[in-house]
Amino acid sequence: MRASRVWAGLTELTELHLEGTKITDKGLASLKGLKNLEYPSNLYGTAVTDAGLDQLSALTKLKHLYVWQTKVTDAGAGKLKQAVPGVEVVMGFDQAAEEVGGLMV
Repeated sequence: MRASRVWAGLTELTELHLEGTKITDKGLASLKGLKNLEYPSNLYGTAVTDAGLDQLSALTKLKHLYVWQTKVTDAGAGKLKQAVPGVEVVMGFDQAAEEVGGLMV
């Protein structure tokens, strides 16, 4: 079954964890209809690139996105931040630690 068919009926979905999956840039395009999605937050450990983040720019309710261990660049994260004001894109563990009080383990 195609991902777009799976997501089609889940229009009220607000959170989706995709870490460690085989999601690709093309697969992220299938999330466009999930207008209430706030946290497709965990994309770490996937093959997602800047092109995939472009697919998320229509999701204006996004709040957090974790993209460490992906191929997303600072430029791609910056472009998404411009398209979706207020979204927080965490690029790596060090940045995440800083945001929770500077705790390093």
